[in-house]
Amino acid sequence: MRKCPTKAVRDFIPQRPKAYIKDHCIGCLICVKVCPVDAPSGELKKLHTIDQTKCIGCGICTARCPVQAIDGTFNAAEMFAAAAKKTPQAA
Repeated sequence: MRKCPTKAVRDFIPQRPKAYIKDHCIGCLICVKVCPVDAPSGELKKLHTIDQTKCIGCGICTARCPVQAIDGTFNAAEMFAAAAKKTPQAA
């Protein structure tokens, strides 16, 4: 949207939420591989970070994170709820 030279593409969400990495990130690099704007970065098996100036809040990283370590995107609550349903609860 920002790069459209004719301003033909409009964003109806005035302020998009930005993703951020929580402390239980396992450093799997999935977020780095799926991000369309290269916002996440980090080394294998180390806590990653997300460049807030690049993040567009699309939620792809949140949906793909195997340990639900990415929060802040529009779909985070939905992804966390879906993961909780899949995980057997301790009795």
